[in-house]
Amino acid sequence: MKDQHEKMKIASNEKIKAAELMAKQGDDAAKVQQTNQKVMHDREKHQMDLIGKQADMQADARKMQMMEAAQIAKQNDMAARASERQAAASLEGAAATGAGAMSDKKMSEVFAQDGYTASHRPPFAVSPSHRTQLPLLDEFAFRQWVKDKGVPFNPDREPQDYDMRGFYKAQTQGMPMAASAVNPVDQRMHYPDYWKTPLHQTFSNESQWAGPGAPGWSGNQLISPGGRIVYDEENPPQRGPFDAQ
Repeated sequence: MKDQHEKMKIASNEKIKAAELMAKQGDDAAKVQQTNQKVMHDREKHQMDLIGKQADMQADARKMQMMEAAQIAKQNDMAARASERQAAASLEGAAATGAGAMSDKKMSEVFAQDGYTASHRPPFAVSPSHRTQLPLLDEFAFRQWVKDKGVPFNPDREPQDYDMRGFYKAQTQGMPMAASAVNPVDQRMHYPDYWKTPLHQTFSNESQWAGPGAPGWSGNQLISPGGRIVYDEENPPQRGPFDAQ
């Protein structure tokens, strides 16, 4: 009986040891699994950190590109403004040089070159030359208007027989009298007499610069106060070199 009891005790101890071993192995496996999970978590966290850093780097790169583009645009804008200022200065110089303050001697030389004589400077005109001065930006707009509308006018020609700048200014201000229309006699675009300068072939008493004794229109004829026909639209003379319409 004693031997049998000893055998049972040994067997029980072995089962206990086996159970303890299995428990220990289970604990070790759990630790290994826990370790593996931590490694995977750390790896995923590292990858996410890398992705985040890459996104930050890409955002920084885009920001840098935008800053460079803005700097280039600013430089281009400054260059364009400088070019505009230079062009405006040139235009202002040209306008100041070619403005209506032309001397009588110079005016006579121009007339002589183009076949004009002193008789083309009517005694009833207030002065020989007139021209509306426009601010620089308005001058640019005026020249574009002349080009877009096909206006028969050369902005650079001096002297002028028509103050087209004055007409343009009045039209932009909505003045009813600043309207053009096709002349039914010669089928040419006609502009109001109000802005005709004394150089115009049909300068009349409707011009803002007309003095006493200027001829007036009667139908298609321009007639002087004394009854002389100065101009007949149906039988016109050769057009003068300064005529605008």
